[in-house]
Amino acid sequence: RKGAPPEVAEYLESIHASARQMRGIIDTFLNLRRPGAETGGAGRCDLNLLAAAVAGQHEPAAEAKQITLTLELAEGLPPARCDAGHAYQALANYVSNALKFTPRGGRVFVRTRAGSQGPRVEVADTGPGVPAAERGQLFQEFARLSPRPTGGEESNGVGLSIVRQLVESQGGRVGAEFPDAGGSVFWCELPFGGAV
Repeated sequence: RKGAPPEVAEYLESIHASARQMRGIIDTFLNLRRPGAETGGAGRCDLNLLAAAVAGQHEPAAEAKQITLTLELAEGLPPARCDAGHAYQALANYVSNALKFTPRGGRVFVRTRAGSQGPRVEVADTGPGVPAAERGQLFQEFARLSPRPTGGEESNGVGLSIVRQLVESQGGRVGAEFPDAGGSVFWCELPFGGAV
């Protein structure tokens, strides 16, 4: 990295951060498959900070596909009760998937808001969505659905199942919605963390 132009150094750092994230995903996947596995210690977590960090990490990938990545943070969002590392990993999986399946020139939105059972994060995209007949397979391990990545990226079919395990093991819930106008909205809701 020494002596590299700033834009190259930034790109290399992004690759390094993505490699660390992928290693974390693999380790988590293996740990969650152990009988009696724990997901870590729950504490108060600011989902606005996590959403901003995840969006920042994925900005170079969005720029490479000419996808507009927009962050919309709710003011006064109460903290969640969760393990910050696992929540970050779940959200990073959502954003990575949205970028994979959104065509060049599309849009991805990372939003936070207060949900009915706790703070909620939504990742919306202008991709093709998921056919109605395949939606029941979402969040299942090794599900390989008909939509394909739009830029030649790899898809192994475990990302959404990891998100489900990470979020549900902390008392949260996950889901997906498919607006009539097209695209997808994947969300997770974690328990309220109480007053700061």
